[in-house]
Amino acid sequence: MKKMLYAMLCTAIMFAACSSSGKEDPDTPQTGETPLMVSSVPADGATPVAISSPFTISVTMDRNVYCPSANKGKISVTASDGTAATVSKIVANATTITLTVTGLVNGTTYTVSFPEGTISGYDNNIAKAISFSFTTEEEETEATPVDNGNAAWTMMKKLGLGWNLGNQMDAFSNGVAGETIWGNPKATQALFTKLKEYGFSSVRIPVTWLGHFGEAPDYTLETEWLERVAEIAGYAKTAGLNAIINTHHDECNNDGHWLDVASAAKSAAKKAEIQDQIVKMWTQIANRFKNEGDWLIFEPFNELHDGGWGWSADFRANPTAQTDVINEWNQAFVDAVRATGGNNATRWLGIAGYAASSTLTVQYIEVPEDDHVMVGFHCYDPSDFCQKNTYQQWGHTAKTSKAPTQEAEARMMLSRYYTKFVSKGIPVYMGEFGAVEKTDESYRAYYLEYMAKAARTFGIPAFFWDNGVTGSTTGESFGLVNHGTGEYIGAGTTIVPVMVKGMTNTDSNYTLETVYNNAP
Repeated sequence: MKKMLYAMLCTAIMFAACSSSGKEDPDTPQTGETPLMVSSVPADGATPVAISSPFTISVTMDRNVYCPSANKGKISVTASDGTAATVSKIVANATTITLTVTGLVNGTTYTVSFPEGTISGYDNNIAKAISFSFTTEEEETEATPVDNGNAAWTMMKKLGLGWNLGNQMDAFSNGVAGETIWGNPKATQALFTKLKEYGFSSVRIPVTWLGHFGEAPDYTLETEWLERVAEIAGYAKTAGLNAIINTHHDECNNDGHWLDVASAAKSAAKKAEIQDQIVKMWTQIANRFKNEGDWLIFEPFNELHDGGWGWSADFRANPTAQTDVINEWNQAFVDAVRATGGNNATRWLGIAGYAASSTLTVQYIEVPEDDHVMVGFHCYDPSDFCQKNTYQQWGHTAKTSKAPTQEAEARMMLSRYYTKFVSKGIPVYMGEFGAVEKTDESYRAYYLEYMAKAARTFGIPAFFWDNGVTGSTTGESFGLVNHGTGEYIGAGTTIVPVMVKGMTNTDSNYTLETVYNNAP
């Protein structure tokens, strides 16, 4: 018996010794430690911060934490003059605590305070008091646009209403782009001739190059694919249309594609490698078209982002880490095109900011040092009306299923671009906009007419996104024109004419106000 007890005691001692000698992960917080804040959004000291109602504030801790909803009355968001915003909701998910706040005002510094005891770790260890501050942006005033004949207004009149050949040369499957693999027929001269007849002035031809370029260091473009791009662009030229060609779905949205801004933001070597490919591919494209006239415009990217569309934790914690990369790549693209000479020395080039977002582009873009560069952005706002059928109606007359943002928000968005760029002679273009099919097409028609007229009013040409799809149950029904024949599809006979009217009708009796007053 003593021998057995002795053996059991030795075994226990050995087990304890082995357990205590194991090294713990130094990055894993230990039980009993106080939870600590790692970061916040907005960051401490952030200014100016654009606000909305409701507004989201988030805090990331160094471990999983609790923050019960009962603490709403204890957590405060207080202005410098002592007035408090309302914390309407608290959600704690793993290491992140998210507050939903209403009542913020512009031009104000707020302090967010979590008193001691409002946050605790899963081991019930209580966090000490946390506080950080941010300042909201000054209240905006909508600009009164004036056509002073500068380069921006001249470009607006040149490009006018545009149309996107969507889901065509940008389509891809299994890492290889193909013109018809997303269901559209091959584009024809008849299509572009019809577009001109309908009243469009320009086309945007999105191009994905996946599977059509060689390995480093040359990244040689496949001749057949490049020549098909040239052939389609030639259709536009023959029809008397302006054209934009770009690099489209080569962008990495957590899918391994080569234009990977997230990796580039974390690695200087990766950023340089991708930039080298951008330069070499665009040098080849530019050389192919260097003798073409000013009807042709180049656009380096489509909607560069890290897969989160501006909402990822990485982006929100440090937006400029990624936006700076895009700004550098835009400049590299411009330099590469200019270096090819010929008509490329003065060709207009279109560049967009982060995700081509209407909000983030105007906030973070740095216009390259060049006097023939345009700023581009995309607008599907509000997305639940434009890209989905969550809402069927939009505008001040909407009664049921009413979208949350209306005419004033649309005008203010365009006003920002007018103030920052158009008024200073820097052309701006809305590279994509649109709205999907509705049960009642009257509100869709109103939205698109209003947006076209508003864009014209603020000196901005606009390109409708047409993916050739109608009747889709997924909400992607943007199709108005058959990509093969050019004949109207879906609600094309109704929608196209009102957009053309909005962009081209300059009668003094037809204004943005009259469009507004004739809402359904």
